[in-house]
Amino acid sequence: MRALAILEGALIVWIIMLLGSLMGTFMSEGFIAMVFKLAEGKGILLTVLLIAATLTDMWRDKRRDRLIQKGKLEPNQLF
Repeated sequence: MRALAILEGALIVWIIMLLGSLMGTFMSEGFIAMVFKLAEGKGILLTVLLIAATLTDMWRDKRRDRLIQKGKLEPNQLF
């Protein structure tokens, strides 16, 4: 479970860096350049990363709830 939390954190950092890169492109070169960057594949990468982070978070929450119901984990306890 900790590995998934680390993976999710890495995905979020990668998303933030990608958004920062896109905003830097927007500020320095303009809207059209940002559109071309998104068309080159950064938009697809951003979408895939957001979906992966969301699915990882949903799976971790579901697993945590199951462990709490079984009594193997306290509600205030971390994995």
